[in-house]
Amino acid sequence: MIKKLTALALALLLAVPAAAWGPKTQLAISTTAMHLLSKDGNIPLARMGDSVRRGAMESQATLVNLYPDMLSGPVQAIESEMLLLKGVRGEMLDHYFAYRMGLLGKLVAQITAPMREANATYRNLYYTDVERAIERTQLDPGTPETVDPALYFSRRMAEANANNEVIEREYESGTGISGVAGNLLASDTSRSARAVADVWRTILTDPNTTNISDERLREYCLNGMRFYVGRKNTAAMKAAEARYEKLVAPTPAYLIELGDAYFEAEYSELAIEKYKSALALDPNRRDVVGRISDYYVAKGEADMQKEQLESARDSFAAAVDANPLHESAEAKRLQAAKLIRDRDERMASNQALLERAAQLGAMADQESIQGRGAEAIDLLREAEQVYLEVTDEFPQAYSLRERGLTQLRGRVQELKQQIMANASSYSGTGYIQDVAILVDRHDQGLDEAGLRAIMKRSYDAEMDALNRELAEAQRIQ
Repeated sequence: MIKKLTALALALLLAVPAAAWGPKTQLAISTTAMHLLSKDGNIPLARMGDSVRRGAMESQATLVNLYPDMLSGPVQAIESEMLLLKGVRGEMLDHYFAYRMGLLGKLVAQITAPMREANATYRNLYYTDVERAIERTQLDPGTPETVDPALYFSRRMAEANANNEVIEREYESGTGISGVAGNLLASDTSRSARAVADVWRTILTDPNTTNISDERLREYCLNGMRFYVGRKNTAAMKAAEARYEKLVAPTPAYLIELGDAYFEAEYSELAIEKYKSALALDPNRRDVVGRISDYYVAKGEADMQKEQLESARDSFAAAVDANPLHESAEAKRLQAAKLIRDRDERMASNQALLERAAQLGAMADQESIQGRGAEAIDLLREAEQVYLEVTDEFPQAYSLRERGLTQLRGRVQELKQQIMANASSYSGTGYIQDVAILVDRHDQGLDEAGLRAIMKRSYDAEMDALNRELAEAQRIQ
């Protein structure tokens, strides 16, 4: 629908004269109209001036897209928009409403401009000169009126074009804006500003209610949602949705188009929510089923690349729920489930290794308490090998592995140093065999001088014990 309107707008633009007034002049007229409105009735449209100005500065293509009848019947287009805005205005103004007021003001300014039907060459020269002079032009507020479009604009348009022939002749002669056009500039631009203010004031203050078709209301609401989605303001989007739901009940087609708008703006989850709401109203929309399932498959594939397996599995499962006949969703779900099982098995294996290494460390502590240093070191070496089997796939387990390795290697060095430092205390206890085991299995970390000292102290202790036994035997004899 949008593409068709765009094509129509472009075709019509090529077939009709350019817009009246230049962009600076249109903006000045709309800004002046806001100030006039505030003075007329204390209507706070200026509080949303940015949105009004945004509408007033929109392109001509946007204007024709929104008001396709403006080229053949601009007054009828204005009247139709006035009725619509009266019907949707509510108790509080919002930014999209203000934006539409700005767009309408742009149209009103154009049809109340002089020279709209004049020779194109002189018309363009006139509007260019006005663009240069508008900042120095003082606009006259005039007297406010309530707008009955047919009567009001027939009079205003006649007034605006009353001097076209004179202005044309002066441009033809080279006088340009220095003549009548310049003298009338303030009154001509003031007329347009007053017309814009009158239209806005009539919309905002007319107590008469209007009946608007549901189709037009939905079109307004959908365009309003596109406006808020484009602003990337989620709070405003939600508020607008709630407000528009009170205006008109959504249809499946409306919800789908809203979902498309969300999707294009990368609000994917909100888009899916709207698609699901559309399906609840019309379960036979296979195109919507396809959009939902394709989205979840794509999300699952992205999760797989990021190794977020549970999220990927759940996304593929959601795709299957949406469309059990999807060509790849179930296979991908099974693949993700298998990867999760395999990963969990590897995780459990690493956990078992950590627990086994911790058990060996505890056993080594018991051996050390019993004075069996070599046996304790054996157990710590075994625990070290178990720790080394833990992989780096899981950061927490790997961190525990590295911490465990550091601790047990420090403990091995402590045990070796204790054995060397306390060698004399083992005299007569069979320590010499423990040292032999240590030297045979664990000489790493025991330097040559240390081993000699251990052996000498052990030898001296054994000889002293033997000499005492011999002396005691001789004494008894």
